[in-house]
Amino acid sequence: GGREPIRSQLDRLSRHFQKGRFNAASSLAAGVTRVFPRHPLAWNILGVVYLKRRQFDDALDASKTLVHIEPQSSH
Repeated sequence: GGREPIRSQLDRLSRHFQKGRFNAASSLAAGVTRVFPRHPLAWNILGVVYLKRRQFDDALDASKTLVHIEPQSSH
């Protein structure tokens, strides 16, 4: 493995998220962040899924991580 998850992993992650399959999306995103701890898409999706589940502390942690690794993307 390189420094990036494989394209099919990210495609699956995006597809689960877009279709509202948040359990599958969060599992896949969590797996990506374990192997690629600086991958912004995975942290972004994790943060949004946590918000939708009303897991606010986890959402805040994911958002802080995202801002730390990609400060220019914070809105």
